[in-house]
Amino acid sequence: MPAFGFGVSATTLISQAIGAKNINLAKVYIIQMIKGAILFTSLSVIAFLVVPEKIIRLLTDNEEVVKLGGKYLFIMAFVQIPLNLYGLFIGALRGMRNVGIPIVISVLGLWCIRIPLILIATYYFEFSVISSWLIIGIDILFRFILSAYFLKKKMNTNLKY
Repeated sequence: MPAFGFGVSATTLISQAIGAKNINLAKVYIIQMIKGAILFTSLSVIAFLVVPEKIIRLLTDNEEVVKLGGKYLFIMAFVQIPLNLYGLFIGALRGMRNVGIPIVISVLGLWCIRIPLILIATYYFEFSVISSWLIIGIDILFRFILSAYFLKKKMNTNLKY
């Protein structure tokens, strides 16, 4: 949810700054949103690392689900900041009128990393569901890196329209 919220904010603020032809304001917005996303997300990272099973216990009392869900939250703690920054970055790219780049990044992550690797891990190697969560983390990191690269590249081109 925070990734979506930061993405929508980035789209709105960046498009307003670009519409006003103020690239410096767009850069200030991005820097401030990055700081906010990291600060806000750090709270969930700490909770996911320190008390993952207690968080799952709020949703169920089934011990098997609590243990497995706790492992999931622990693994996802390591990709929460990249996930939220990815959402922010693709929102900023959309605000710069680059709707194609976010779509390409999502397609590459989903169809070139997530689905094939999970299928291989599950059906060929017969790994547990935990391997799927690790692969999802790899996909998130891939999307984050690609979106950061394209955002930086676009910001350095002075956004000529």
